[in-house]
Amino acid sequence: MGGLTRFSQLTILPRIWFFYLAGLSIAVLRRLLWAAGGTPVENAEEILYVAKNGLSVLYVLENARLLSQRGNAKCAVTAPPWLRREIEKRARQASLCVRFTPLYRAMFAKWKLIVYTHHYLGFCFDRTTPSVYVSHGIETGKKTLYDTLYTYGFKGMRTPREPVYHAMIATHAAELDMASREYPSYRAIVTTSTDAVLERLMFRAAHKHVLKTRLGIADNKPVALFMSTWGRPSLMSSHGEELASEAEFLSEDFQLVFSVHPKLVGSRRTQSVLRTLEAKGAKVIPPLMSWVDYMAVSDVAVSDITSMCLYSALLGIPIVFLGCSLDRLIPGGLVDEVVRHSSQARSVRDLKPRLWDALDRPNRDVVTRIRNQFPHLGDAAHLIGTIKALATTQTSSAAAEQEARPSTRPGPTQPLAVKLVGPAVAIAVLLIVFAKVPLSAVAEALRQAQAAWVGAALAVSLVVQLVDAARLRRWTDAHRLGLSIWDLLRINVATQFYGLVLPGGSLSGIAVRCSQLSTNKRKVGAGISLLADQAVATAAMCTVGIVFWLGEHRERSLLTGAPIVAVLCGAMLLLTAVLAPARLAGILPIRWLSTRLGDRVQAVHDALRPFGQLDRRTLLQIGTLAVASNLLRILVYYLLAQALGLGVSLLTIGWIRSVMMIATMPPVSVSGLGLREAVSLLLLSGYGIAAEQIVAFSLAVFSVSTLFGLLGGVFEVGRLAHALRLRRHHA
Repeated sequence: MGGLTRFSQLTILPRIWFFYLAGLSIAVLRRLLWAAGGTPVENAEEILYVAKNGLSVLYVLENARLLSQRGNAKCAVTAPPWLRREIEKRARQASLCVRFTPLYRAMFAKWKLIVYTHHYLGFCFDRTTPSVYVSHGIETGKKTLYDTLYTYGFKGMRTPREPVYHAMIATHAAELDMASREYPSYRAIVTTSTDAVLERLMFRAAHKHVLKTRLGIADNKPVALFMSTWGRPSLMSSHGEELASEAEFLSEDFQLVFSVHPKLVGSRRTQSVLRTLEAKGAKVIPPLMSWVDYMAVSDVAVSDITSMCLYSALLGIPIVFLGCSLDRLIPGGLVDEVVRHSSQARSVRDLKPRLWDALDRPNRDVVTRIRNQFPHLGDAAHLIGTIKALATTQTSSAAAEQEARPSTRPGPTQPLAVKLVGPAVAIAVLLIVFAKVPLSAVAEALRQAQAAWVGAALAVSLVVQLVDAARLRRWTDAHRLGLSIWDLLRINVATQFYGLVLPGGSLSGIAVRCSQLSTNKRKVGAGISLLADQAVATAAMCTVGIVFWLGEHRERSLLTGAPIVAVLCGAMLLLTAVLAPARLAGILPIRWLSTRLGDRVQAVHDALRPFGQLDRRTLLQIGTLAVASNLLRILVYYLLAQALGLGVSLLTIGWIRSVMMIATMPPVSVSGLGLREAVSLLLLSGYGIAAEQIVAFSLAVFSVSTLFGLLGGVFEVGRLAHALRLRRHHA
């Protein structure tokens, strides 16, 4: 069991670590913004509720309703942008006075208290703000592979000994015992109270007949609520088609209402089943619509091991379980007790007599036993007081710590924060990308890549490195450095290696690698040569990209070609004025530029004086090799696109590569991670390519470039080891 436990934890740990690293990155950005512009406070008197997905909207709004209407608290809600319309709509329908604030803004502000109903987002908010976790529903007691409750397991831990939240609210003592068994630190922060959704259910059930009229439900037949969780053993996954085929048979005696977990609604199979059920007269509750009112008016329920069965049991609604596997339940848990003392149906055809039997002979004993395990059932004031007390206690302790702590100004810690901006941006953008594109789908697209195309791309990439070394040698020969193509190849890949691991990208790589050359003359000469080579390669990349873009968009060539050519001519004039003002001083535009820029032109010209002596043949060779290098790199991109089945033309890849390279040039990320993926999604999505294929293509491009960077790291290790051996020999 131990090996199975560790394996199952590994399936969720990457996601936890992803949000953990994203939280660290956001914390660095938040520290920088607060240091520059002060600490923003949205509203010192507001409690912030965080919704992560459609499922959590119900629990967020019900908790906010309880605190605002009965606790006289000011509440705000934040969520991803695609949930804003739904939250505001449902808040208006419920006459809730809550304010919506964007998620990105909420993450960078301080609050009186933050309330979470789902895990993961707690990593991304300010740790000094008091926080409390309120579970999204009564804990189900499902048996997981790691043998601990899902809600109070390692998903709620920031480190093995430190929970993410300052406090967590459970609904009964059994949850606290289960939580602290695996992680003793939970014992200090988990407290018991009632559940806001349960309180709402009990209130609505007390007005059942009025609610039925408002929902348009007749009294001629009992209402049967079908409740399905998500996953393979769920009611809809295991019996969906059978329920759809027998819907007319069941509708003869019952009014059918179906509530399906939002995670399951997205599948085509489930959608097909739900459409069939609706066509046969059943009521299907939309995924973002509250099921509370429909449960309050239901007379009997059909369930799997969803936590909704506990709500039904607490309301006294008889339950029939269909295809419920007892081996997935924790022995002695709440769900285990409800299942064992409720009716079981062997098949859908067996449901009708079982439903009537449950209605005729409800098990009152199990309802009493379950209710006795909730000491604060019906005591909404206790939950309100608990949350308010947490806000007051945590805020006071945080203020005391701030007073005791000496005043600190941005100083020694600022350089570290600046260094972490790149990783922060990379992780933040990747977080957004993978929120839209499932990582599993990207991995599957990469797995299906054709090895022959990938091998061809790697072979062409090696040729590119040799062409770049040959071009760089033309520059270094001007300084008479005596470096061979092999030496320059190693310098090039070493520069790429340092660009991968240092802030500043290729510029930092050039600086570090050149600083390790033997003499000052070689350092300066190699550095200027690398910078000049980088400038020419970038100019060639832009030119080639423009040509490819004009080739694909011929209908717009006349409109856009003229201004683009004008910009290129202006850039060439400026470059010529810097590199060789004396040779072409008679040309009026160059003379005017030299006069306007004055000493700045002369300073740059002095540093680049050796290049002014290059003959036309050498300059032509440099330009030709720069264009050839870019064309070969376009071929690499095209081969990778073919390997992944993108189905785009060489012209398209040609200009898109240039845009991707330009977007990743600013040193605001780590090797362009995140930026490259976002830009490729923006550009290639218009060609009808699946998002997971686009992200896989971008990561394949990064992997090929990283491969040569790692080769440079191997060369650097060898060089440092050789230098160490020489030092020991001389010592």
